[in-house]
Amino acid sequence: MAFDVSVWEIFGALLRGGRLVVVPEEVTVSPEDFQALLVAERVDVLTQTPSAVGVLSPEVLADTALAVVGEACSADVVDRWAPGRTMINAYGPTETTMCVAISAPLRPGSGVPPIGFPVAYAALFVLDAWLRPVAAGVVGELYVAGAGVAVGYVGRSGLTASRFVACPFGRPGMRMYRTGDLVRWDERGQLHYLGRV
Repeated sequence: MAFDVSVWEIFGALLRGGRLVVVPEEVTVSPEDFQALLVAERVDVLTQTPSAVGVLSPEVLADTALAVVGEACSADVVDRWAPGRTMINAYGPTETTMCVAISAPLRPGSGVPPIGFPVAYAALFVLDAWLRPVAAGVVGELYVAGAGVAVGYVGRSGLTASRFVACPFGRPGMRMYRTGDLVRWDERGQLHYLGRV
């Protein structure tokens, strides 16, 4: 429970009648112990980074739905983990409080996964250097507006001013977060992560 996705994990489980498994710190340093705990506790929904999932066995965790978050997900991870389970890719910088995009269920053999569709409480804009929207398929920088966008960085007014900017697409006073991530929209309305600015 060390970063913003913990809110999703905690309340997503508890508000839907699920059970939350808190992993002891000593278990987190051993992929083998972590996997054994997941099996022993019969975890059926797991949220992890793609690199952490990469050291676990999809066969041992065959009954576990998977959400990958926190870093770019490779096609190899999807090809290993998507068969026979629900697997999604989610995206959301810490500055936006929670995930702001969630993919459709991922399928093996479909290449690098998209980061997904905007969630209901976030407005996502793919913009050029002049803050103009770009067409689907064109690469631009991702900006996020909505209720979850942070106020700024504590004690770092210069950085706050450069990353949290006025939103020309919303109500007066609305701000958006400049992520520094390069993305493009696909024909289905999902975003694809391409790297950093």
